[in-house]
Amino acid sequence: MVCVSEELSAPKPPPLAFAAACAALGLPADQVLMVGDNPKTDIDGALAAGLHAAYISRDAVVERPGWGNRVRQLSRT
Repeated sequence: MVCVSEELSAPKPPPLAFAAACAALGLPADQVLMVGDNPKTDIDGALAAGLHAAYISRDAVVERPGWGNRVRQLSRT
């Protein structure tokens, strides 16, 4: 399932936005992976809310404490 932030009840990066996504998925935060391209709103916000997070970027890796995942490409199969 994909949750789009503009369709949630709160904007990112506050934890309420991520809680709304988890509720829509019916999952606790520690079972949800946020994949995003914005270090502050997507990654830092998700980690602060207790989610797992993966930064998607074709550019150089941005090293930040707590980051352990990076996605370089998405494709449809």
